[in-house]
Amino acid sequence: MHPVEQHQGNANVGRCLNRFRSYEPNTDTFLGYDGRYNPGNSPF
Repeated sequence: MHPVEQHQGNANVGRCLNRFRSYEPNTDTFLGYDGRYNPGNSPF
């Protein structure tokens, strides 16, 4: 688990950390069920 305190200034990173267990803040990607890495950008 990634420390959320480190990313409090970035709402997108915090949202993705909470939503995707495989989210990597360094690359802003998460591993999808299809085995591909997808961007973690928020629609907001």
